[in-house]
Amino acid sequence: AKAYRFFLSHQKASAGAFARLMKISLMQQLDCGVFLDSDDLVDLTKLFSYVRCDTKSMVALCTKEILLSPWCLGELSMATLHKIPLFAVRFPEFSAPTDADIESVADRISITSLAHTGLSLEDVQLGMRGLREAKSVACFSAYSENGLETLLANLCDMEVEAHQASFRSSSFGAAGRNSKSWWKSTSSSSEKNSHAVLVDPANTEAQAAGMILTMMLRPLMSDVGSFIVIKLEDKKVAWPQTVEAAIIVCTPGCFLRSPFLHVLLQFVNSRVNLVLPVTVSSDFTFPQGDFYQELETRVGRLCYDAGVEEIPDLLTPFTRSLFQKIFSRFSVLDSQVILETQAAIIAARLRTPESLKIGLEDVLPSGSYIVGALLTEMETPMVDLDELCAAKAKSETTAATPQRC
Repeated sequence: AKAYRFFLSHQKASAGAFARLMKISLMQQLDCGVFLDSDDLVDLTKLFSYVRCDTKSMVALCTKEILLSPWCLGELSMATLHKIPLFAVRFPEFSAPTDADIESVADRISITSLAHTGLSLEDVQLGMRGLREAKSVACFSAYSENGLETLLANLCDMEVEAHQASFRSSSFGAAGRNSKSWWKSTSSSSEKNSHAVLVDPANTEAQAAGMILTMMLRPLMSDVGSFIVIKLEDKKVAWPQTVEAAIIVCTPGCFLRSPFLHVLLQFVNSRVNLVLPVTVSSDFTFPQGDFYQELETRVGRLCYDAGVEEIPDLLTPFTRSLFQKIFSRFSVLDSQVILETQAAIIAARLRTPESLKIGLEDVLPSGSYIVGALLTEMETPMVDLDELCAAKAKSETTAATPQRC
C-alpha cells in the first residue's frame, strides 16, 4: 500500500497555512497519510519519487502562484505522467492555464531547475494540461465555519469515485456531510468562548493560521473554555460576551487595512484587557518610519466615512502598547512538531494573564466613545467596510460610553 493517500502540492508563500489546515483535518477525520513537505520531505532529491511511488492521489492547491513554481509544476507533471489521480482546490484568484500559457511556460519560469530530475519541457506542459483537466472544488468559502468541511467532503467524494473505493462512510464521505464541524469536535456547544483569535479577514493565510492555532490550543486549554476565530465575514456572530482574552494574529500590512481595523475596533469596544500578539510569518515587520502617521490617516478616514467625530489616534495608543509586548511565534510553515511546541508555549502564556494585561484607561483616548458610535448603528457587530462606511453613526454630540457588542 502507498504511504500517502493525499499529496498536497502547493506554493508555500500563498497556501502553506491552508495546506497545513488540510493535512491536520484530513488526518484527524480519515486517519490516513498526507504528504506535506514541511513534515515529510527530508531529501529534496527524493521529492518526485514520493509522488511516483508513495502517493495515491495528488491535490493541487491552486493559487495563482502555483503555476510560477517549477517544483509544483514538476509535481503535477510527475502525477500526470504516472496516471496518479489529480484534483484541484481552486482559490478565487486562480485561472486555469490557457494553451498560450502552456506553450510559453519556459518564457516565464526556469525549467532548467528540473533538468536533473529527467523532466522535460514537454512533461511540464503535459502536467499543466493535466491540472486544467482535473476535477476541482472551489475554495471560496473554506474559511467559514462549515466551508472547510464541505470542501473536504467534496474532495473525498471525488477521490472515492476516482479510485472506485468503498469507504464512502468515512467522516468526509457522502454519509458524513451533515456531521459536526471538525474544528468543534473537541468542545461542546455549551462551552463558553473564553478566548478570541483576531485575524485579518483580507488575508486567507492569516485566517488559516488562526484556525490551526485554535485547533491546537483547544485540547491544551479545555479546562478554561473554548476559542473562536473573529473575522468580519462572521456577520451572524456577535462579539462573544464571555471572551476574557484575545490573541491577535499579526501578519504583514494588517494594521493598515480597514477590515482588520474594524476587528480591532470590535476588540477595543469589548473592553477585554488581556492581549497576546502572535506572529505567524517571518516577513512580519514591526512599525517603522511613518507607520503611525499612516495608521492615523486610515482611522481618521474610517471615522469620516462613518460620519462621526474624527479622532485619528483612536487606535494609536493601543497599537503602541501592543507592540511593546513580547510577541509569541506560531510558524505555520514549519513542521507539525515545531507548531505543537509553539502552541504549548502560547497556552502557557495564556495561563499567566498578568503578562497579557493592557491598561485600557491608559491607551484609549478621551473620546473613545467614538468606538461605540462607530459600531452602535450596525445591525450586527461583524460588518464589512462598505456597510460601515454607508451607515451613519450617532452624531458627535452623543457621548455614549462603549458597550459590549
